[in-house]
Amino acid sequence: MRAAGAALAVALAAAGCGQPALDSCADPLGGTWDVVGELAPSGEPRRYHALDLGATIEMYPMFDDGLVDAADRKDTTPTAIIAAPAALDLSRTTGQDALGGQITRRFMRGDRSCVMRAPAHLRACTEDRATLEAALLAPPTNWQTCTGAPPTVVRWQLTRGP
Repeated sequence: MRAAGAALAVALAAAGCGQPALDSCADPLGGTWDVVGELAPSGEPRRYHALDLGATIEMYPMFDDGLVDAADRKDTTPTAIIAAPAALDLSRTTGQDALGGQITRRFMRGDRSCVMRAPAHLRACTEDRATLEAALLAPPTNWQTCTGAPPTVVRWQLTRGP
């Protein structure tokens, strides 16, 4: 009987540890977020760790984000393109139920380094879901000016992880 009572206490404690459902993007958003139905070029599920700092949110990949595309082999030759993981920096605006900011990613090739940026937005935060609109940043096409083709904009549905 004592074991059954202990098991029930553990189950109730675990059930109470989850984060409350979201009413809006103004609610605490820290934790892990999974992109629904989307794999990274590495073949891993896209999962992000969100740090909620109050006025700002930082999101970092929890998968191998160093691959530019599925055929990337992470070469280390002098002409190889080395991609740093992307980071999302989003800010809350008073009175708005969305966060805006940017996605940033650094690329290196030989002795050249370019930091690419594009707008990003997090919206529709309800229950344990949100919508992330951001760019898939590609390496620059011109390494002298650090410019490239317009990035591909994606709209992902996110679900909050455990």
